[in-house]
Amino acid sequence: MPATNPLQVSFEFFPPKTPEQEASLWAAIKRLEPLTSQFVSVTYGAGCGARDLTHNAVRRILNG
Repeated sequence: MPATNPLQVSFEFFPPKTPEQEASLWAAIKRLEPLTSQFVSVTYGAGCGARDLTHNAVRRILNG
């Protein structure tokens, strides 16, 4: 019997601060892609350039 309420998921990511974290983030996003999440969020930090890191990550996620 098919489920009447299929599982819906969302993901939250932290913006990468190092090249290693960036590689890890995009590898994780690629692995999670088949789950077709309802939405994703990228945690927004208030200081130390975190805003730019967050915006860059969001732009890249949106552009695939």
